[in-house]
Amino acid sequence: MQALLLSDEINQFHGSMLKSVVLVLSLLPLSQVFLHLLQSTDASSQIMLGFLAISIFSAVTLISF
Repeated sequence: MQALLLSDEINQFHGSMLKSVVLVLSLLPLSQVFLHLLQSTDASSQIMLGFLAISIFSAVTLISF
């Protein structure tokens, strides 16, 4: 019966994989909002908007992982 029980390492790996999948799935609607916002702005503010999006995305990925 010992082989049927999952070890702590597998449970931790499963939890981290679920966290990663939820993060990726939550980024999909955010990317659509960002794309719509990017298309509705003019060219001069798109640079600022892109820099802000890259900064926020890198901060979120550092915090979540």
